[in-house]
Amino acid sequence: MSRIDDLQLYSELAGLLSRPNHGFVSWNGLGKRLRLNDDKPRRAVTRLEQTFRAALIETKNNRLSLTTAGRRLLTQVEKLLALRSAFAELDALDTLTVEADDDLASWLMPTILPMFLEQCSGCVQVRLCSLDVGRIGQNVASGLTSFGLGLDVLESPAGDAVGPGFGWLLLVPRAHRLADLARDEEPQLGPVDRVFLATGRMPSGADEFLQHVMRPNRIECGSFQSVLGLVAGGHGVGLIPEFIAVPNACRAFALSGIQNAHAVLYLPRGEEALSDPARVLIGLIRDALQPAPEPSASVAAGVGSGGAEAFLSETLVAGELQP
Repeated sequence: MSRIDDLQLYSELAGLLSRPNHGFVSWNGLGKRLRLNDDKPRRAVTRLEQTFRAALIETKNNRLSLTTAGRRLLTQVEKLLALRSAFAELDALDTLTVEADDDLASWLMPTILPMFLEQCSGCVQVRLCSLDVGRIGQNVASGLTSFGLGLDVLESPAGDAVGPGFGWLLLVPRAHRLADLARDEEPQLGPVDRVFLATGRMPSGADEFLQHVMRPNRIECGSFQSVLGLVAGGHGVGLIPEFIAVPNACRAFALSGIQNAHAVLYLPRGEEALSDPARVLIGLIRDALQPAPEPSASVAAGVGSGGAEAFLSETLVAGELQP
């Protein structure tokens, strides 16, 4: 047991013995009150008596009592423990709870989180949670969540839209008939094409693109990563936002006529409700989603085997946002 533990235990037992008319006549009774084996408080007091070279507890009038030195030590120990508690409160970490869309977070966070921790390391504990779309407003308003980061496909997103948004790609397996299209050709889907879509992520304009696909062949999945895995496995084609990395087993074609998906922030009504670490992380998110220079014509026309080149390909490099 450490000396601070001995002092903490001494504070508790000496506090009991300082009460007028207490009934503690033995170490056994004192141990029971503290819910400890009677040897533990006795050993702690013995160690302190050896350290301070003075008797702290004695038997007087058939009861355990503090000596003069014991009372003086109790006063000093209480001050020490109060000071220790004050420093512990100063050192307490702030908690930054962020609800984030899983697909968007898996793309953004690997780059911006190290930058954030470099600035705020040691002063905040970060909790990244999956976005609860139905409760995010209530969670932020109540303070349960610091802020939210989502992906919205509506024309008027519920949150504060960040950046110009993301276009859409048609993801196809290498063995699919559409994989042989030239980059400047617009892919056309037929009735028998199986299309994987993320649940609740059907953007405006997509119905027209999917108009020839039979309803049973439009299959909803839980996330864009699920869409990615099914397409890469050769089970059909999929619709994904252009920040999703395209594996070598697939090709992706930029789609026109479909409204962009928006990265959105769900913030408290008043900016003053945001902690300093929250402001830092939000600033990094906003910076990461700023518009980049126009991509080259070859990139705008389609995506090759290297990945999601249609989205800011020239800026997604080491040290920046890499899909």
